Amino acid sequence: MYGTYIGNNRVLVSTQWGGMLLVSSDDLSLSPTLITRGVYDVGLTNYLIKTIKPGNTVVDIGANLGYFTVLMGYLVGPNGRVLSYEANPNIFALLQDNISMNYLNKQVNVINKAIYSDYSQLKFYVTSRFMGNSSIHKHNENYQNNYKVDEYIEIEVDAEPLDAHIDEIEYIDFVKVDIEGGEYHALKGMEKLISAGKIDTISFELNKNMLQDDYNCLYKYLKSYSAFKYYIVNDKGDIIPMEVDDIFNHESISNVIIKVQH
Repeated sequence: MYGTYIGNNRVLVSTQWGGMLLVSSDDLSLSPTLITRGVYDVGLTNYLIKTIKPGNTVVDIGANLGYFTVLMGYLVGPNGRVLSYEANPNIFALLQDNISMNYLNKQVNVINKAIYSDYSQLKFYVTSRFMGNSSIHKHNENYQNNYKVDEYIEIEVDAEPLDAHIDEIEYIDFVKVDIEGGEYHALKGMEKLISAGKIDTISFELNKNMLQDDYNCLYKYLKSYSAFKYYIVNDKGDIIPMEVDDIFNHESISNVIIKVQH
């Protein structure tokens, strides 16, 4: 076990890669894996450890409690930068605590907003049991069948495109997008950065059930970019080339890597 209950519905986790995290004892999504294994999403974790370098600028879209934000904060070091977005106000305080507890405030900037295709105020469906499943899409019958004990409430959150930072960021080495069905709009919201050659690599989760009607929109959008090269990630963190058509023969892939050819 990698976790110790410290009261107030909090468990202190010591990760396999050296960071510390506070997680909610009420959560049924990330917390059980982190408490029992000390690592989450092994493939992407190993990929980041292999590829993110000191001084890099990286973005975490859908930071949740900050597992990848903290990891990347350590990897980029004090001369790097991590821009971390989390829309869920119930989790945002936990994210802030985890940044502070790991003494990463110098290189990490956290923002309590959603990333979207434009500036907007969005309906956001906050899940109570599987806290990593909050989404801009109302959870459908398929979701309810798969997560029978979960409940959700509807709130409104502020949203902005990642392109809001185009004038202040010279170059982004890596963008992680994991926002439970919001990936299509997130990618559209960084078109200016992509066109300006300011993004090197993007990872996103493909999840047909969460994307709902945006699944086909995402496929058509990615097909329109001839400069994108696609890969999937194995557990060792190595990337394997795959064509976009083959990727979308799957309903779910944890991590699709996009290399932007400049």
